[in-house]
Amino acid sequence: AGLPRGLLDDERNQLRGVWLALVQGPWCQAQDPVADPGQAAELVVALRDVGLLVEADLVATLGVVRGGAQAGTGALRERRDEVRRLLGFDGAVRRVLYSGYATSPVRSLRDTLAELRRVSTDILGVDVVGDPRIFSIPFVGELVDPFGPGLPQHFARFNRHLVLGQRNGMPTEAMLMTRLSLRDLEDDADVPVPVRAREVIVEDRSIDAHTALVGGDIAGFALVDNFVVDLDAVRDWARSLLRMRRIGREDGLALLRDPLPAKVDPLDPLDAEWRLALASPEPDDALEDAVLDVIRWHERAHLSDTFHFLPPEANLWRVLGLLLRNGLRATGVEADLERRAELAALAKSKHVRLVLAHIAGFCAQQQEGFSPHASGFARLAVGLQARLRAAGVPESAVAVSRWHELDPAVVQTAAKQMLATLW
Repeated sequence: AGLPRGLLDDERNQLRGVWLALVQGPWCQAQDPVADPGQAAELVVALRDVGLLVEADLVATLGVVRGGAQAGTGALRERRDEVRRLLGFDGAVRRVLYSGYATSPVRSLRDTLAELRRVSTDILGVDVVGDPRIFSIPFVGELVDPFGPGLPQHFARFNRHLVLGQRNGMPTEAMLMTRLSLRDLEDDADVPVPVRAREVIVEDRSIDAHTALVGGDIAGFALVDNFVVDLDAVRDWARSLLRMRRIGREDGLALLRDPLPAKVDPLDPLDAEWRLALASPEPDDALEDAVLDVIRWHERAHLSDTFHFLPPEANLWRVLGLLLRNGLRATGVEADLERRAELAALAKSKHVRLVLAHIAGFCAQQQEGFSPHASGFARLAVGLQARLRAAGVPESAVAVSRWHELDPAVVQTAAKQMLATLW
């Protein structure tokens, strides 16, 4: 889909150099980038270094076929063979993990690492798994440090981000993704992160977590001292907003003029998600950037909560309060954490109506059945309505179905007041 210009231009992006080396290389001006085996080999290296191994293999294969007996074809062939070994190892890692998803009893994280160590020696001729650093997360499970030594370092060398771990009672699972951006988080007093933390933006998941394979959809996730945003999920969300806009425009924006019922449950969104998508001021070509901003704040808040509540022995009263507020139910705790994260997005993102649309969409799902996001976002809607009433907004205007009529500045002021109570 291409590297977004905003990520490429961001000098805080620690991966900017390798991506610029690819998109500004001499092959971009060449009429035939693989005519010269030497230049083709350089292009293969540039593709390899940003994690585009399949593309690197295609270029190398074409260059070898066309190069024939030309000088430099031997070096190009070596690059092709290296890329194919890396792809072969990727496939072996995928097979080991996916077989574990279907194995009972579940294979431990350490047993999985031992099997990966064996296949890396067989395919690459060297143990790239090594001795990874493993975090133990109370009540959750174990996580291999994605920035630590061993297997994560091997994948990072070729610009892929590996998330590997095991939740209590679940199979060892992983996600392997191509990195687009890596940057340190800047300080923000409203959504505090007390240690050095990093943001990783990725795409093209070549290995999926067990939860995704059985139907989950992960736009972002926070892990210990970093969070990850999946740009493919960002694009999907932006496309859904664009589809709503196109349908609404074909109807002459009649939806924004259609009357609403006088009596409707305050949490019933009706078609609020569509109205908010139409009413939001972002240009169509800026929707991806806007959605990315929303998810960034949501995931940063999850990271803030990690340090607010963990380790539990150092934050006993906070953890106890979280449990009691949610009836000692794990599902309730998860919903509450989603409420807190989306509140941060509402308070901090410039794209208020898009956040409201997101909340409204999950309020509709809440009517169909339980999910942590739907339950948490419905709770957030109730809290926001109470805060708006206290600020003098009429009762008739706070219903979710009428959120498109609210002043975004009034909404964000209320959200910031609520956010100030979290940390």
